[in-house]
Amino acid sequence: MSNENYPSMREFFDIIWGPTSSDSFGFSYPEMVSTYINSVGRDEYLDYIIADIDKFLKEHPENASASVAFDALFSLPGFSLRFPPTLTVFLTWLSSYLKELAQQ
Repeated sequence: MSNENYPSMREFFDIIWGPTSSDSFGFSYPEMVSTYINSVGRDEYLDYIIADIDKFLKEHPENASASVAFDALFSLPGFSLRFPPTLTVFLTWLSSYLKELAQQ
C-alpha cells in the first residue's frame, strides 16, 4: 500500500502514536486526540483526518483486512494491535469523536 494513501490519517497517527511519539499528548485516547487537535487547530485539517479514516473503514470494513492494511500503511508490523478492542472499533470511535470535536 502506498504511503500516499490517507495522508492526514498517517500524519495524525505518526505524531500521536508513532514510534517517535511521547506522552506529551496525554494518556487516554480522548485526551491525546483533543490535545493534538487543539494544538494544530481544527479548520480543514480535522475534516481531512475524518475523511481519511472514513475512507479507510469503507475500503477495509473487516478487522482482519483493516489490520493488515494499517500495519502496511505505517510499515510497522503489529501497529494495529495498539488500538483495542479492535482496530475497526477504535477507528469507528475515533471518527465519531473527531466529528464531535468538529461540531464544537
